[in-house]
Amino acid sequence: MGVSRKFWMRHYYCGVIFPALLAVLFSSVHAHESNGYQPERKPLLVDSSWLQARLHTPGVVIVDTRQPGEYVRGHIAGAISLPSDETFHTRLGERVATQSRIEYLLGRRGIRRDDHVILYGYDSYRDAARVLWILALYGHSSAALLNGGYTAWKNAGLPIDTRIPLRKPVSYRAIVRHGLMSTRFHVLLALENPAIAIVDTRDAIEYQGFDSVSDRPGHIPTAFNIPSELNLEVRQGIPYIKSRPALQELYRDLADYSVVVLYCNSGCESSTSYLALRLLGKQVSIYDGGWKEWSSDPRLPVEVVLQ
Repeated sequence: MGVSRKFWMRHYYCGVIFPALLAVLFSSVHAHESNGYQPERKPLLVDSSWLQARLHTPGVVIVDTRQPGEYVRGHIAGAISLPSDETFHTRLGERVATQSRIEYLLGRRGIRRDDHVILYGYDSYRDAARVLWILALYGHSSAALLNGGYTAWKNAGLPIDTRIPLRKPVSYRAIVRHGLMSTRFHVLLALENPAIAIVDTRDAIEYQGFDSVSDRPGHIPTAFNIPSELNLEVRQGIPYIKSRPALQELYRDLADYSVVVLYCNSGCESSTSYLALRLLGKQVSIYDGGWKEWSSDPRLPVEVVLQ
């Protein structure tokens, strides 16, 4: 670590980190108590044939994460609508909504804690994977994503409906799993922890610093660059999540890390990578503030790939 890096770390620890240290250590204890990561008991990724066989199975709830206009024009038979942007914070843009908000959204739609929720979106997995992560964050461990999404289902000639199913509202109580979301403080500590990998899921142009959504271009130091779009492969014109062997090859550089922290610009694009790494059995969290938050703080370090 160079002199400037040492000076910066000392300055940041004294001015920002030390006052928050006890609070973070307290939250870490509760992260263990709330089982921040558990092996999957039900499939995390399903295909159209799997869902077709369980279309009317009690306890299986299909959730359409597209926009309401797309939903009303046609959706998987029996699916209820939960647009991904409804799960965003009301004042913080694309940051995750509060616990009370998520409880309200799920309860109003009649989703129970023990329901197996199957999520789908359109060709992009951004919406469905984001809601999948949010469900996991708030303790709903029994959820999966439909591989191929609405397009694969429709192209297979499977049941499409325009009717809106009615479900009786319930009282939903969430349990926050702290280990699935990282703050900038967690990321800062990860810079010095050899057991934690930081992964930038933006495209290479943004990672290298040639383009940026903020005034400061570049990436978080030590971060690997594995764009979220690389989790997908196109078959017959439809994007699918890659097979396990293909994902293992994609993430081969992370094999020796016990924990992975993902980030993009605002936490949404990283969700597809979250799903992929969960499929590989990795302990993974998302830095929800993302590059927008990190780069806006001049005290935090950034790196730019030299031209």
